[in-house]
Amino acid sequence: MFFSCNQSLPEDVFPSPKKNEKTGKWGFVYEGKTIIKYKFDDADEFSSGFARVGLDGKWGFIDKKGKKIIPLKYDFASIFSDDVAKVGLDGKYGFIDKTGNEVIPVKYELIGEFTEGLAKVGLNEKYGFIDKTGKEIIPLKYEEVGDFKNGFVKVMNKGKYSYIDKTGKMVFQSKQEYSGEIRFEKSKNAVLNFTLSADLQKVTNLKLKVGEMILTPENFDNQRMKSDKKIILKISGKLKFKSKFRD
Repeated sequence: MFFSCNQSLPEDVFPSPKKNEKTGKWGFVYEGKTIIKYKFDDADEFSSGFARVGLDGKWGFIDKKGKKIIPLKYDFASIFSDDVAKVGLDGKYGFIDKTGNEVIPVKYELIGEFTEGLAKVGLNEKYGFIDKTGKEIIPLKYEEVGDFKNGFVKVMNKGKYSYIDKTGKMVFQSKQEYSGEIRFEKSKNAVLNFTLSADLQKVTNLKLKVGEMILTPENFDNQRMKSDKKIILKISGKLKFKSKFRD
């Protein structure tokens, strides 16, 4: 059983984790008084009303009275964020809510944090994306995936690198890999930035689809800077850009 003192803390006040240097165990204190007994192998600060605690290699969550809210049964557990926490068991990962319900089943070999409403997941060396209900929005078919930024993400399929939107639609593809990410920035002219590796002298097989417009090397404006090899690709309705790329 978890032990808590009779002292009642204000609703918005939480005890802090503290290690007993003699026993090596962790407990929780407030204003010098022990609120939750020193019995854990590890403990974190309270977050979203719960504290992550570890014992005998397993992780779970307690409330500020020391009551066990989520059983200490997981091999891995993150802190709660947006009312969910990532957990792992036997090499599989998923998400739980504050009641311990697995809102996303613990079945994936890899699962990332949610970015722009989607999280990358992996199973059998294939990767895709799910939403917070666990629905697979983008199928697990890619060999590599990044994280969404401004609505786009970098993926690799059959050795080719692409950028896709949140529906899985491809907006950019190339046979070559780049150092750095293409940063899709929201602006009137949809300015896109990316950095080429220092040894890359030319770009070929480059295609970018934006709505009904298709941009190719023939209408890219090369503005490489000696310092960081930055190229700015500006999209406009008239597409009057002179290309300095060569096949």
